[in-house]
This record gives sequence, C-alpha cells and structure tokens, in this order.
Amino acid sequence: AELSDEVACDIVRFQATELATMVASVARKLDFRSTFPLAMTGSVLLNQQAYRNEIRRSLDLMGHSVARCVLVEHAVEGALRIAQQLASNAPEQLD
Repeated sequence: AELSDEVACDIVRFQATELATMVASVARKLDFRSTFPLAMTGSVLLNQQAYRNEIRRSLDLMGHSVARCVLVEHAVEGALRIAQQLASNAPEQLD
C-alpha cells in the first residue's frame, strides 16, 4: 500500500495483525516461548517488505519476538523436506 493511501495502509495493518494473531496462536500451541523462529512464504510475503515488517511489529506488540525470519521461496519443497526428516526419524512399520 502506498503510504499516502490511508485506507490501504489501514487494511494492510489490519490484515498483518490478523496474520500475527494466527502466528501467535500456533506458537502457543507449539509451546514456543515469547521468542521463536518464523518462516514466511507466498508472493505477498516474499515481495512486500513493508507487510512483513508490519506482521513483526504486530507480533512485538503482542509480546512475541521473531528470533529469525526465513523467507521460503518454494513452500512445497520445505514441506517435503520436513516430511522426509520425520520419515527418517520414525520407527519402521511392519506391513
């Protein structure tokens, strides 16, 4: 959103706060403390630094801080790597 467009900036802030609320909720469910790592993906998050900053600002206001933020270009690749790690650590199953 252009800084001169107040309505657009309000929408961006609102949506960033909504996304930050979801991130905080998942972080609590994963028993993360107030500081945790974060991965972001998707064209808007990858290409809009201001939006990423607004999400981090919202998290800060909620008492959370991002220790490390990684931008993930190909989310599917990341998901498959995690699945591969989980599979290699899982006990063998008998047929």
